[in-house]
Amino acid sequence: MDKVTIKNYHKNDKFADKMLELSAEQEKKYVKKVRLCQKSLLEIAKAFKKGEDEYNKGWDENIREEQEDGSVITLHQRDGEDGLKYTKITSHINVPAKDALRWSSDMENIPKFDDYIKNMCIHSDLSGKIPTLSKNEENKRGYGLAKVEIHGVSYVVTGRDFVVVIGFEELDNGICLAPMTSVEHEGLPPTDLVRGNITNHGSIFIPDKDKKGCTVINVNHIDMNGWIPASVMNLITNNIDVCKRMRKSIQSEFK
Repeated sequence: MDKVTIKNYHKNDKFADKMLELSAEQEKKYVKKVRLCQKSLLEIAKAFKKGEDEYNKGWDENIREEQEDGSVITLHQRDGEDGLKYTKITSHINVPAKDALRWSSDMENIPKFDDYIKNMCIHSDLSGKIPTLSKNEENKRGYGLAKVEIHGVSYVVTGRDFVVVIGFEELDNGICLAPMTSVEHEGLPPTDLVRGNITNHGSIFIPDKDKKGCTVINVNHIDMNGWIPASVMNLITNNIDVCKRMRKSIQSEFK
């Protein structure tokens, strides 16, 4: 099997005309950062597999909504050390985990459900640099250094940009992860936009026993930076509407 990279996993990702060179020190730093994000997502997946009590321990349920198809979407939050909320949104779709991961992490598809995204571009392919979480070295995985620009959320929050490591991995047990975390690179300096910081963001796809559907967990811990009170920030970064649209878009695609 050919090694899967971010370039051949997605058909429609946007790549910079001139890709950035990374030093060995930068690669090491990026690997460490995204691995911490990955492992955090995997811990949430493991807690989910243990049952509702373990999964929700330490989290406050703030929203529970029944969807048109009878499934339920929930939003849980807990306090972060920086005063900002960690958010996890849990839902279910009747689409296999691997298909859901591949479609939802393709840059052409993301604006179909996330209208905050203005532009995304990959500036370096890190796929061969980040070790797999699985025993199988041939498992599909890919990582890239990217710049993400978002529209202003309201008159309170103008546009922001982020420099991040993004990725995907299909694990041996069928769980699929799509982590995203902020890093720095001198080739992507701050612009006139305020630069935000993503501590831990990503999607987790946990297959049903019959593998025909999956539970989707969206995790979010973002600091928009700038002069925004934490209380306002927590309202802005509550992305349940984006997750609802993502869920609907994936299911529509695989009808």
